Amino acid sequence: MTLSSRNRMNQNDSLIIGPKHFAIINNWIVGERNLPYTLLYRGSRDGIISNVLKDKCYRQSPCLVLVKVRSSPKIFGGYSPIGIYFCTGGQWHRTSAMYMDNDKNLHVKYSQNYQYNLGEFASNYVIKEVEIFKLEG
Repeated sequence: MTLSSRNRMNQNDSLIIGPKHFAIINNWIVGERNLPYTLLYRGSRDGIISNVLKDKCYRQSPCLVLVKVRSSPKIFGGYSPIGIYFCTGGQWHRTSAMYMDNDKNLHVKYSQNYQYNLGEFASNYVIKEVEIFKLEG
């Protein structure tokens, strides 16, 4: 795959992933289209606080979520074409999850249950950084 400069996040570059991994993720989400991404939420800027995240991201769609954890090279994330909803009563929506392993290989899994998406990587992690981008267009 050729990585072109058109698959960049504009002025809202991620602190979690670089242009190469962004191009791979962008191609997976929208193919060859060039859609702008708007940074809605960044933990280091806005605080890793659930109420702030809800205020900035609720019902914004579609969204790309990236999470960097402490004490690990792993990066987790996901794409939601329906946006970010805070469910009550055990409601689940089928979306996809991804993670990057120690060798920076990108893995994508699909399931309604996030625990199955994380598989062997389900564990207790401390969040270092979170970014949520809205795809425009």
